[in-house]
Amino acid sequence: MNDSSSNFRLARWLAGFGLLLLAGSFLVVIGGAASSRDLAQIEPRGLSAPNEVVPRRSVAVAFVDIEEGTTPLYPTRPGRVVEVPVREGVPVKKGDILLRVDDSLARIDLQRAQHALQGAEVRLQSALKLVEKHKRQIEALNEAIEVQKAELAEAEAGLTKARAFYERKLGGTKEDVLILEKKVAKAAAGVRAKEKEMQAVQALDPSDAVRAAQIEIADKQQLIKAAEKGLEECLIRAPKDGSLLRVLVNIGEVLGPNPQRPALVFCADAPRIIRAEVEQEFAGQIQLGQNATIRDDATGGGNWKGKVIRISDWYAHRRSILFEPMQFNDVRTMEVLLSVEPNGTPLKIGQRVLVTLEGLAH
Repeated sequence: MNDSSSNFRLARWLAGFGLLLLAGSFLVVIGGAASSRDLAQIEPRGLSAPNEVVPRRSVAVAFVDIEEGTTPLYPTRPGRVVEVPVREGVPVKKGDILLRVDDSLARIDLQRAQHALQGAEVRLQSALKLVEKHKRQIEALNEAIEVQKAELAEAEAGLTKARAFYERKLGGTKEDVLILEKKVAKAAAGVRAKEKEMQAVQALDPSDAVRAAQIEIADKQQLIKAAEKGLEECLIRAPKDGSLLRVLVNIGEVLGPNPQRPALVFCADAPRIIRAEVEQEFAGQIQLGQNATIRDDATGGGNWKGKVIRISDWYAHRRSILFEPMQFNDVRTMEVLLSVEPNGTPLKIGQRVLVTLEGLAH
């Protein structure tokens, strides 16, 4: 009888202990799920009167970023990486070279374009010389025509004199008149020939060759610009002052036209902000100017002060889908940006923080 009572008490004690463990596990799961949501409602710690209305605080898990976000970089022209002159975390200026791929073919294209331009410039000079030569030809023909006209006038005057002498029986013969008539005809033919030669020269306009050479030069100049652009596309330059967060390629690696990941991740030199993604259920509690306390989510340290500076007008999936423990990616969220007051402890890009909204600012 005593053994049965002891066994019964032991069974009851084990059953109670099992229920206690089950309840504890349930609370742990619920607590973990609550902390994983972007925005949850928690009561501030401490005791309060039974009927006192306790202000509630909004808590969000967020990440450190800059307002424009980090920039993935990849060369426009595929090729083999030959140089990565900048290391991660080293400050760079806008326009500094961050990466270079093999530019041998691009340099050959540029040289060919430069040679083609030089050839077009030589042809332009030849065309300009033809214009000057054409001008001199016309001047020479004008003088030749004047000479032919003078000879014609002289022949006509001689013919008139010979006829008068022959008709008045003052001297001369009929043969003299005939000879002078042929001389006049010859001079007139010479004038007509030079005039036709002038027309032929004037019909050939060498300025057309000049215009063609000028068009060719403009075309070759565009080829040079294209070649220079191709050479520049072998480089990745810093889009702004900033630094590299991550170098994801090595010298000798071949970069193709269809990248699966960026070659570099760049961060501009800009103020750090907090990017929180708030679930729709709690978005109505966020307002511009709302003050916030920010702590490191892993250590609980930091204690930065912040303020809501922008609230998105769009419910969408998370900006970045991260497969982290207890993070839900299948919910729609509203993005909220918070400014941060420096406190001597630097914030790192991508750092996960806990944001506690402290009420409305006035």
